[in-house]
Amino acid sequence: EGGGDGGGRKLVEIVLAYGLGVATAHRALADVDLMARLLTRVKERGSDLPQLFRRAARPKRRFVAQVSFEMKHLAKEAGFGWDGDRRQWWRMMPPEDVETLAFRVVQRDA
Repeated sequence: EGGGDGGGRKLVEIVLAYGLGVATAHRALADVDLMARLLTRVKERGSDLPQLFRRAARPKRRFVAQVSFEMKHLAKEAGFGWDGDRRQWWRMMPPEDVETLAFRVVQRDA
């Protein structure tokens, strides 16, 4: 997971990471094709797709990372995005995943 919206990486980055080619991106039909090929590849590699979907569908809350400027790389690596207006690293995530982080976070209302 990553980016300013607290979600995952960009579709094209994920598809490329799975060794799939990308001819056209950011067109509805092309994106649907990429998703279908990606899900096929994930299943071919033995992942339990229903379990992955259940995990992704868990309720999420907004969390703000409590990191210094020098430690901001920890927040970035954990998928937190920078909110320049609020001047904070944040991410939408399930509360039960907080314990996996290497730094403190505070839950905030969106």
